[in-house]
Amino acid sequence: MPGDSNASALDAYPVLTKSISSGFIGLLGDVLAQWVEYLFGAAFPPWKTTAMVWRSCAVMIDGLLINGPLLHYAYEMLESRMPAGDSILAAMTQVCVDVLVIDPVFAFMFVWSTGLIEGRSVRGEILPTIVHHYPTLVLWLIVIGVGWAPIQIYLFNRYPVQYRVLTADLIDLVWTCVSSLFSHVK
Repeated sequence: MPGDSNASALDAYPVLTKSISSGFIGLLGDVLAQWVEYLFGAAFPPWKTTAMVWRSCAVMIDGLLINGPLLHYAYEMLESRMPAGDSILAAMTQVCVDVLVIDPVFAFMFVWSTGLIEGRSVRGEILPTIVHHYPTLVLWLIVIGVGWAPIQIYLFNRYPVQYRVLTADLIDLVWTCVSSLFSHVK
């Protein structure tokens, strides 16, 4: 599988390995989001201000402490209920649950947790972001999920469950970029 040292780390420390991977992908996704914002008129390029660095750190912390561990357990639970390696239908069902149930929950937790870590006001900033932008964010995440669905179905059907968070992290680079864009709309 994807490299002997990574495979042995996954076997020895599955949650930690996936959490570190998710944190790193989150950091990259937010930097990508900041570049997109800059290309479309933001005043500063990525990491020009302390707030922008802290924003990326918040996204990384979300990946380390929330996204990575919870995805590990969510995929393990899905696999225990309907092993994706058994059939394409089981893999398709897992992907549908991932896109239609897990992604919207994680999007909500992403906006909430990164906002809190950044020190944003719950009433003044986080809740208005959720009220005004969460439905559009979920719609975009579903569009992304549907676009990546054939690849995910293949991965869910062919790769053991311990590699799913790592393969999903590649898709999550786009997911995090979109989530970070919507989470930081002014």
